[in-house]
Amino acid sequence: MLDVGQGESIFLRDVTGKTILIDVGGKAESDKKIEKWQEKATTSNAQRTLIPYLKSRGVAKIDQLILTNTDKEHVGDLLEVTKAFHVEEILVSKGSLKQKEFVAELQATQTKVRSVTVGENFPIFGSQLEVLSPRKIGDGYHEDSLVLYGKLLDKNFLFTGNLEEKGEKDLLKQYPDLEVDVLKAGQHGNKKSSSSPFLEKNSNQRLLSFQLERIIERNSPIRKS
Repeated sequence: MLDVGQGESIFLRDVTGKTILIDVGGKAESDKKIEKWQEKATTSNAQRTLIPYLKSRGVAKIDQLILTNTDKEHVGDLLEVTKAFHVEEILVSKGSLKQKEFVAELQATQTKVRSVTVGENFPIFGSQLEVLSPRKIGDGYHEDSLVLYGKLLDKNFLFTGNLEEKGEKDLLKQYPDLEVDVLKAGQHGNKKSSSSPFLEKNSNQRLLSFQLERIIERNSPIRKS
């Protein structure tokens, strides 16, 4: 997981060089006027941390960029990232394409965009990430988040995007026997997500929020950056 301030971004790379980036971070929108002296402080999180870090790791291209939902803290730095790296394709939920502003941002990247559905798999680490949700077309917001699940580095990972409590309940109902070792908490781990029933389902799981500065790579253990 990468430190992108209050935003979210996670980078996966295996021994073959296959790369997946889940979300790109960004800042929540504000109505406050930005003064000239504040401009330096408004540099995007991607420009400050995500892009320099990936380049320092020798990353030149991203095979698949998965945008789990349309929240600015997940997709706000999209244009900066696509300018900095060659991105093969951007993957989104069908519901997110209802958001005109988001669609305009996708078009501005001049990158191939593909909507994905439940059951699709993305090969990585000699395994795969599977799309578990959404099962129906939503609106691209929190409860319409793309939820990804897969066994990476011998651990079962669940990436929940910005899923809230209702979405967690639906996920438990649909996948009652889902084994999870590491949970990427929805909503940055705040009170709107990570409900007690959801956490208790796999009481031994490791809970991750994006206040941690971590990255998963094939040639190194999960570790603090």
